[in-house]
Amino acid sequence: MEEAPWAYDRIRLLEQAATSAGFRILEVGIMHDTPFLIVLPPMDQKKAFMKVLEYLRPYGLIPVLRKGPEGLVLRAVSFSPPAPKSNLIPLALFIATFGSLFATGWMMSAGLPEGQLVGALMYVGAMMAILATHELGHWIAARLHGVMVTPPYFIPAPFTLFGTFGAFIQQRTPAPNKDALFDIGVAGPLAGFVAAIAITMIGLPFSTIVIGPVEGIRLPYILAYALLIRLVLAPKPGASILLHPVAFAGWTGMLVTMLNLIPAGSLDGGHIARCVLRRELHRAFGMAVSLAFLALSLLFYGGWYAAMAILAFLMAAFYRHPGPLDDVSGLSPARKALLALPVLIFLLCILPI
Repeated sequence: MEEAPWAYDRIRLLEQAATSAGFRILEVGIMHDTPFLIVLPPMDQKKAFMKVLEYLRPYGLIPVLRKGPEGLVLRAVSFSPPAPKSNLIPLALFIATFGSLFATGWMMSAGLPEGQLVGALMYVGAMMAILATHELGHWIAARLHGVMVTPPYFIPAPFTLFGTFGAFIQQRTPAPNKDALFDIGVAGPLAGFVAAIAITMIGLPFSTIVIGPVEGIRLPYILAYALLIRLVLAPKPGASILLHPVAFAGWTGMLVTMLNLIPAGSLDGGHIARCVLRRELHRAFGMAVSLAFLALSLLFYGGWYAAMAILAFLMAAFYRHPGPLDDVSGLSPARKALLALPVLIFLLCILPI
């Protein structure tokens, strides 16, 4: 089959980019109109790949580095960021989420000394602060690595216990390497968890300690939240806590953080896991953790997390994570050490200790 003439222009560009970055070219070829090189990397492979990326970007090309049977394969593929979509949809979702949160806050604020209106607004402010901080963490990390992302999409959930199903942003350009993918994946949960702790510390003093039987929904145990209750309120054994809406928002923030850290599919935990696992192992690991999460939910939490565990399993089974453009260079030593942090946060929110 005759190759397209422009494919040879891309080969020349790719060769120039690879040579200038310090790669040693062993073989040149074209497959399905896509130029590729078999290369030997320089000492600082990660930095050299970034030079290739910067060289090719003005030509509407991005490099992709993968391991092949014959060695490292460097390809150049066409890529142009999707055209920015209208901000009307994120704005409409934000307004709808504000409304659904307000309705939920109104219902849980009955009987508050400050009144339902103030209680509802406090709940909206607390939840929005946690969700926005989570997404801002992703946004800042993405921009620091030159990755384009969409505005946050808030998800309303009217007539539910929480009033929202969280929020998300989408990457419009791929992560250049595993360091960038790790930073983008971990920044949201870390920022959101810190915000949830702060909101909890604000809301718990407004909560009420009750001795004896109480009416209401018994929330699943979260170890990190229980430690904050002991620190702030120091209740006696057997006491119950009637959570203020702001304190409930803090508990919800920890719940959202924990669910996002499940290492499956395109969840934040899935991005983090993909930094250290190949695609096949990433899929199997995500499915295994989702099943363990489902068993834990059924055994200790009355099935509270069963729906999310099943959704995570399906995401792990059917979503093929593409990984970063440079899927060969490993994580930096500092980030390998930081891997313990999201794992610790996940365990502090899920272990029934």
